Amino acid sequence: MSFLTILRKIKNKLTGGGVHPSAHYEYHLDACFNHVVKGWAYKKASPQQPVHVAFKVGNRTFCEVMANESRDDLITANLPSKSCAFSVSPDLPQASLTPTLADLYLDGVKVNVEPIVFAMDYQKLLFSLQHQLSSLDKSDE
Repeated sequence: MSFLTILRKIKNKLTGGGVHPSAHYEYHLDACFNHVVKGWAYKKASPQQPVHVAFKVGNRTFCEVMANESRDDLITANLPSKSCAFSVSPDLPQASLTPTLADLYLDGVKVNVEPIVFAMDYQKLLFSLQHQLSSLDKSDE
């Protein structure tokens, strides 16, 4: 190995070797429920290229999609692409009150530090409880 090659490797380690791969991505989750997750994501180096979005619990992927939907609000938010949005229905129990703690992967790179919480939408929960209560009332008649 030449001396120049060794110097390049040292330079790469010092200038970019300490950057975690997740730092190359930007994302935001607008909604995160058992029945839907919406948001946007892109890779900083190539924001026009769609990224693969996957949510996992351990090694199990329960929903995945490409972030390639167009949204006008992304331009007004000064994002580099208006076609980096996504919306998908997770493969999660719909009536469970137990939240699911997941990790977000963009192009196979885990990007979240804290777990992402998927929970039942409170409006769906209220509707479900009202429906159950009305069923109980009818059975009492």
